[in-house]
Amino acid sequence: MPLNIPLIRIFLSSPGDVAEERRLAQQVIQELPNRHAFRDKLKLAAIAWDDLDSSTPMEASLSPQAAINNGLPQPSQCDITITIFWSRLGTPFTDKDGTTYQSGTHWELLNALNSPSRTYIYRRNQDPELGRVSDPKFEENLAQYKRLQAFLNGDLFYKNGQILRSVVEYDSPSSFEKRFALDLEAILLDILNGIGPVLQPITPADLPQTPNIRVAETIAWDKSKSPFPGLRAFTEADAPIFFGRGRETDALIQLVKQHRFVAVVGASGSGKSSLVGAGLIPRLRDNAIADATTGSKGWHILRLKPDINPFVGLYDALIGSFPSLKPNPLEARRIKENFLADMKEAPETLLDVCHAVLEGSPEWAEVLLFVDQFEELLTLTHDDLRLPFAKLLTAIAPSQRVRAVVTMRHDFYPKAIEIPELANLLNTSLNLPAPKRDALREMIERPPPNAPNSPLSRNSWIAFWMIRVMNPVIWH
Repeated sequence: MPLNIPLIRIFLSSPGDVAEERRLAQQVIQELPNRHAFRDKLKLAAIAWDDLDSSTPMEASLSPQAAINNGLPQPSQCDITITIFWSRLGTPFTDKDGTTYQSGTHWELLNALNSPSRTYIYRRNQDPELGRVSDPKFEENLAQYKRLQAFLNGDLFYKNGQILRSVVEYDSPSSFEKRFALDLEAILLDILNGIGPVLQPITPADLPQTPNIRVAETIAWDKSKSPFPGLRAFTEADAPIFFGRGRETDALIQLVKQHRFVAVVGASGSGKSSLVGAGLIPRLRDNAIADATTGSKGWHILRLKPDINPFVGLYDALIGSFPSLKPNPLEARRIKENFLADMKEAPETLLDVCHAVLEGSPEWAEVLLFVDQFEELLTLTHDDLRLPFAKLLTAIAPSQRVRAVVTMRHDFYPKAIEIPELANLLNTSLNLPAPKRDALREMIERPPPNAPNSPLSRNSWIAFWMIRVMNPVIWH
């Protein structure tokens, strides 16, 4: 690796309602030094005044003075400042000099604008999630949204009807990721080419060692590994190389947010398991669903397949996720047999089990059942267990701390809705089509940028050829 590689500092600023965008921004920042155009040419430092790994449902960040006292860079000391809004502005505060700011994000934005830092403002234009009128947080959420609207239409952005500063709008987190990746790539090329302001160069050693700062640099892909998992489904561990299903992941998150049961339905091999395993679950870990009552970062995810007895998979998943449930080896067989018998006779008692194991967990913690290859319930599961398991899923619907996501081949849908308990549940489904041309191109081009001299990262025509030859139907 060449010496004296420039370190470019990127400050991430936002209120607490765009955790997904912050994670996606960090993902882009981690990925770009491995793109062919930037390999061994730069390092990137993502900087924030709240913990980059923190995404709890509550807003909590350092005050400007506390951040400065801790030696953290200010936005004005960074090469690039990225500010992201959606539905909140944040909490007002008064600085030590007596100046009142509408929020910490307001302070950070002004600090960046009054400096050479290249400053870019993004705003999700999706309708805000204010909650029901009866929710305790509704009035607060509405007030936050109105404050943000007034702020974005105020003197900082407009003067005499003229736009002073542009705001890039997007409609979903996946749209933000694509736009931000393109924007940041162009910004970095300008910096490398000496276009625009350049700050005093520093090295990673000049930055404090803190969770508020994360440095990304070129890394070499392990030559013994393929950046593509082949025919197996993507898992949570494959999230860094899972691309092309951003919009579908956005849609699935919205369904899981609004419903206690969601089915992902599609053709065999369409990527249903991958969408949940490498799309949905990592986003949930990053608190994609967060409001006054829940925060998906605190969810326990139980994965199982129906097989001949779905309750066996459920038992094993519970024991694996909650060590407190692990029985004494001398009693393990009896306890398991009792559990299986109880589930068959009264499957709704699972809710009691889940509520019990969640005691002592944060109040927003929940249990999410991920039932993969749900069609096995119709093909492999014993007849006398099929209806009890369907009743278990029905019992989840009114629950406050248990949800379920299942994946199912679409050719089994007609048979599934013959079971009345499933017919109603399957009304809430995400129909997953085969990926289109642009999605396929993203799937092919983006996973291997770390691979040394990867032809896919340098020659888009190879991906172009692969898509056209391998998928002639979708070309037209």
